[in-house]
Amino acid sequence: MAGNNRVVTSPCVGICDVFDGLCMGCFRDIHEISDWHDMSDEQRQASLKKVEERRQAFKESA
Repeated sequence: MAGNNRVVTSPCVGICDVFDGLCMGCFRDIHEISDWHDMSDEQRQASLKKVEERRQAFKESA
């Protein structure tokens, strides 16, 4: 998209291992991954909040 001034960058860490619809590298679900390019910064921030919640839950369950 030309003129894209988005500030929120992708949390992708290059470990794309999807299990049960969730990437175990960045903790985004498959919809968040596929839609990331079209999301506004506000939507990306909301996604990152979910990512952090998932990451914490994963750490606590390990």
